[in-house]
Amino acid sequence: MPTVGKVLIILIIVVSMLFMWMSLSVLEARNQWDTKVKKKADEAIKMAKEVEILANGSDEGRAEFEKMAKAVLELGSAAGRAEFEKRMSEGFDPKTAFEMAIAVFLDKKAIEDYQKAVAALNALENQPTLEQAQLDRANVAYKAAEDALKRTRDNLDTAYSMFLGQAGQQPGIRDPKVQKGMSVDALRDTVSRVQRAIGAQKTQFETMLSDGEKNFTELADRVKEVQNEATTMQKAAASEELERDERAKEVAQFEADLEKEKQDLVKETKLRDAEKDELAKLQNQFNEALAKCQQFVQIIKVAEIRIDATRGLKTAVVLETGQAPKGKVLQIAEDGTIQIGWDPKGVNVPTGVQLHVYRLDPQAEYLGIMELAKSDTSGAVGRMLPEFRQRSVRPGDEASTEITPESLKKSDR
Repeated sequence: MPTVGKVLIILIIVVSMLFMWMSLSVLEARNQWDTKVKKKADEAIKMAKEVEILANGSDEGRAEFEKMAKAVLELGSAAGRAEFEKRMSEGFDPKTAFEMAIAVFLDKKAIEDYQKAVAALNALENQPTLEQAQLDRANVAYKAAEDALKRTRDNLDTAYSMFLGQAGQQPGIRDPKVQKGMSVDALRDTVSRVQRAIGAQKTQFETMLSDGEKNFTELADRVKEVQNEATTMQKAAASEELERDERAKEVAQFEADLEKEKQDLVKETKLRDAEKDELAKLQNQFNEALAKCQQFVQIIKVAEIRIDATRGLKTAVVLETGQAPKGKVLQIAEDGTIQIGWDPKGVNVPTGVQLHVYRLDPQAEYLGIMELAKSDTSGAVGRMLPEFRQRSVRPGDEASTEITPESLKKSDR
C-alpha cells in the first residue's frame, strides 16, 4: 500500500505539472492573438486616416496649397485676390477657391483702358477729316494701354509657370507638400481647370491685341491717305492758279504748239505702231520657239521611253504622239485568256508589255495588271498576273500601259 500511495502522489504531481504547462501555453497563445488583433486594429486606423486625407485633404496640404495660391494670385488683379479670400471665408477649400479666383486673374482696368484706346482709334477713323497730330495723341494713349495689357499678359504667363512649378519658379503644384492629401484624379482635375481658365484669358488677350493692332494700322493708313489727298489737292490748286495766270500769255502760242503736238502725235503713233508690229513679230517667234521646245521635249520623252523599252522594261511604251496606248477588253476565254482591242486601231505594242486594267463604270476600280502574250496592230491577247490581280475582269474594262488623265477617258472601241 505504501508503494501504491507513492505512485499516486507522483502521478498527481505529474498531472498537475502537465495542467500548469497547458495553462501557460494557452495564456501565451492568447497574448500573441491579442497582439496581432491590436496590430491589425492600428493598421485599420492608419488606413482610415489615409482615406480621410485623400477624401478631404490634409491640413498641411491645404495650408501649403493656400500659400502657393496666394503667391500666384499676387501677380494678378486685386479682384482675383479678393475673390480667393472671399471664397476661403465662405468655407471653400483652397483648391476650389483658387480655381474660382484664377478666372478673374486679369486686371480689368488694363483691359478697360485698352478697350477705350481702341475705341478712340475707331472714333478717329470715322471722322471725315483726320490730322497727324490727332493720330499721334491717339497713338501715345494706345501704346500705353497696349504696354499695360501686355504686362498683364506676361504676369498671366508667369503665374501659370509658378502654378506648374516650371524652371526658375517656385515648386508650385509639383511640390509634394502641396500635393499631400490630393489624389491623382483631383490633382489632374485642378491642373485641367486652371489650364482652361488661363487658356481662355490668353485667347481674350490675343484677340484684343490683334484687333487693336489692326485698327491702329488701318487708322495710320487712313491718315496717310488723307495726307496724300490733301497734298494732291494743294498741288492741283496751285497748278490751276498758275495756269490761269499764264493763260493769257499762252493764247498766241497755242495754235502753233497745237500743230506741233499734232505732228509729234503722228510721229509717236507711227513709232508706236511700229513697236507693236515688232512686239507681235517677237511674240510669234517666241511662240514658234516654245512650240519647238515642247516638240523636242516630247521627242526626248518618247526616245527615253523607247530606250527603256529596249532595255527590257515592260511598261515603257508610248505612241508616236507621246501618249500611252490603251484598249478595251473584248472577250475573256474559259482558260482566263483576255482579248483586247486597241484604241485607236493600228497600235503596235510589243509582246510582253504589261497593261494596267481598270474599270470606269459604274464606278472607278483598279483590277490589276495583265501581260501580253501576243500582240499585233489589230489587238492583243494576254493574262492577268495573279500577284497583281485585284478583281475579276469583264468585257468593256479598260487597259493601258500607263494610267494618266488621257488614259482615263473612255475608249470608243
